[in-house]
Amino acid sequence: MKLSKFFLILIILNIFLVSVNAYHCSEIKITSENPEKTVSFNIHKTLNYTYNMSFTHYGNIKNYTTVEIYLNNHLIYTIKKSNNNTGSGNYKKSVSINITNYLNNGENTLKMRGDNMNALNYTPYYTLENIYINEPIKSSVPTPALIISSLLITIIILKNKNSNKN
Repeated sequence: MKLSKFFLILIILNIFLVSVNAYHCSEIKITSENPEKTVSFNIHKTLNYTYNMSFTHYGNIKNYTTVEIYLNNHLIYTIKKSNNNTGSGNYKKSVSINITNYLNNGENTLKMRGDNMNALNYTPYYTLENIYINEPIKSSVPTPALIISSLLITIIILKNKNSNKN
């Protein structure tokens, strides 16, 4: 019985002790007065993981305005009204981008830049909010092995419980 409890505890620890590296920034906003914004952050990059950046974006831009998002000087996303990928007012768009090839282990910079943000008779702005960079959670033990070992441990516990009743 002690051996089955040991395996059960080992499996539970392996499931729950998975480290997750993540970065979160609440908001980046550009305007005609400040058409570029840069945020620096550190992240401990783990090998063999896919890193995704997700965010919600919206704003007020004209057809000739372009908003570009860079990670470590690599263009990762472009927003144009002509591409029909802008969000405005209550209409917010959410995006998820694979950034694995652009993310550095350690220091990183995220930049949002607006081209042609100057305009007459209106105030252009664009906002990224709820910016997350995360990696998928993975256990070091494959899922089929977890299922089989959980079933075996359950059987061992039930057998030991039944043998203790006799």
